[in-house]
Amino acid sequence: MDNAVFLTEAGPGVGFGHLVRMSALRSFFIKKGIKTLLLLKLAGNEYNQQDYGSDIEIANWLTDRKRLNDLSSFFPVVIIDSYLAAEEYYAFLKTVFKKVVAFDDYNRIKYSVDMIVNSNIYGDLMHYGNQRSKVIGGRNYVIIREAILEHKDVFKLKSDVYRILITIGGSDYRKLLPRIIDAIKKLHYEILVVAANDSYKHHLEKTFKAKNLTTYGCLSAKEMASLLLNADIAISSAGQTLNELAFLGIPTIAILMDKDQVYNMEAYYKSGFLLEKLKWDDVGLISRILELLKKMKSNDLRSYLSNKSRDLFNGRGLENLFHVIYATARH
Repeated sequence: MDNAVFLTEAGPGVGFGHLVRMSALRSFFIKKGIKTLLLLKLAGNEYNQQDYGSDIEIANWLTDRKRLNDLSSFFPVVIIDSYLAAEEYYAFLKTVFKKVVAFDDYNRIKYSVDMIVNSNIYGDLMHYGNQRSKVIGGRNYVIIREAILEHKDVFKLKSDVYRILITIGGSDYRKLLPRIIDAIKKLHYEILVVAANDSYKHHLEKTFKAKNLTTYGCLSAKEMASLLLNADIAISSAGQTLNELAFLGIPTIAILMDKDQVYNMEAYYKSGFLLEKLKWDDVGLISRILELLKKMKSNDLRSYLSNKSRDLFNGRGLENLFHVIYATARH
């Protein structure tokens, strides 16, 4: 099968979701014997190579087109997950690579590619009538990292709520973490906060010196899985992490951070997994979070929410994506 190069981004304003998806898909490809390369464009300078691993190359693939031309002879397939690339860039990729696969969450632009993938539970319900490319999506293609998949049905509800996990993406560009922490630290919960990078972790530790607060920087998928399973309730953004929380069945309060998360929030709300649709700039956001935490002390309610999520997808998204991407690329 043809080798594949992955193009994606991470950092302030774009978060970690794209990188999580592409890293997970790439790892699965490697297990299947595909030679791969992942080029990561950083959208900020507060992260370093150690945050991502030595097998990821930090590169501005948006501007270095000569490099992509050179790579295409060894990597005929390119898989891109981006909010930064414009329509013209996808047209360029199509002239260079044998096969171009674009990941999309909300029909962002018109894509000149071979395949569009909407790897969200709502992906097959979204209107893509304006696109000429083949489109696949829906719950059968949701990407869940293998370290998370290994813990299917492991999460067990406790009789009471002891730990609250707060994780709102790869960068707190809405500046919500301090507001949420300040409100919850006054309650009698153990608070676990994922700050996503070490510099922000240290900032939060200096700002809040509460004994019931533990902060974390950049975590591996295995470390993240362990942390998620230690929570009784999670407060999360409505992107990729929400998918993993739902897969594990962890009762969650989700906050919409940007337009790319609108459909995901709506889908999980309609499924019954989310009690409310919160938005980062809602008037009274913190009060509503506190009200939901109080309501979710009910064991029956948390049990209901946990059970609602587990049948939303089967966890075979990586395998299904591998087969569909290479369906026309077999030798």
